[in-house]
Amino acid sequence: MRKLFMAALISGILFFMPAAEAEIETYIGVGNATMNETENQEQVINRAKGYALRRASEQAGVYVISQSKLRDLELVDDEVISITGGLMKITDEKVEKSLLGGEVLQVTVTVTVQIDSEALQREIDRRLEKQRPKTPIDRPKPIEQPKPKPVEQPKPPIEQPKPKPPAPTVEPPKPPAPTVEPPKPPVPTVEPPEPTIEPIEPQNPIEPVTPPVIEPSGTWLTDEQIMTSDLLEAINAEREKAGIKPLKRNSVLAKGAKTRAEELTRQWSHERPNGQKWVTVLPVSFQQKAQWEYIHRGHATPQEIIDWYMSQTDNKILNPNYQDVGIGYFYKADSNEKHYWVVIFS
Repeated sequence: MRKLFMAALISGILFFMPAAEAEIETYIGVGNATMNETENQEQVINRAKGYALRRASEQAGVYVISQSKLRDLELVDDEVISITGGLMKITDEKVEKSLLGGEVLQVTVTVTVQIDSEALQREIDRRLEKQRPKTPIDRPKPIEQPKPKPVEQPKPPIEQPKPKPPAPTVEPPKPPAPTVEPPKPPVPTVEPPEPTIEPIEPQNPIEPVTPPVIEPSGTWLTDEQIMTSDLLEAINAEREKAGIKPLKRNSVLAKGAKTRAEELTRQWSHERPNGQKWVTVLPVSFQQKAQWEYIHRGHATPQEIIDWYMSQTDNKILNPNYQDVGIGYFYKADSNEKHYWVVIFS
């Protein structure tokens, strides 16, 4: 009865455990194409869109290649594009048209895609398991039975030879001389004919797999990774001019800053929408290390933020005591400010 109760309790715990949420990564690709004499507008737009999807797949492929090298999985470029393209979902597509020299149509297509990193990891693990050789199963060796020793049979008594009567002294006739046969001629050795090897026709090369074109859905998102990297580079450039060591990007601070940037679209304050202080967005082990939070909105480029920093008398980006930084950026198209930034120093 006690065992049945414990089994039911464990089953209930497993049933009500929350499932882990998949982490969605966002990438942006830009493709350009110029219409030639044999194309119409729809064809040149599709060609530019294909270039943009490949750029986005290459960005996601950086993660695939790093994981494959870390785990000894050899992948070629077409396999990387195939893996990312099969798991890629377009969330927005933007088409811009312009005339070169007033006559030639040029099309620029910007696509925003999302990839489930957990599904991407499962695909890498599946290919890794397929490539790894199977280990042979060690089977136990059969136990050798001792061989029975042969039983010695008693030897029969040795018979004594009977004495023979003396033979008469008669000279035997001489045997005739042996007839010498003439030597046989040597048999000629016949060499076997050399086998004729027919040339093997080369097989047709396999065409690379083109990632499927996925219809766009959702809202347009600006590339958060490029914007935050450009701002960090601009901050370190100003610190270098002042003779101060550059800041290092901390992934934990960056994840918290990204969450705070999204929260600013709902409540513009250093206090979070749930009423807690901004520092609670970080793990407990990082809350004492985090010293300052800058929040910005409406700045469309990192250079606008740098200009604002350098116009302040108490400039935190030039504080030599800060060593790590996390930068978050969020774009909300239906808001008045649109651009929201958070910079956390530690």
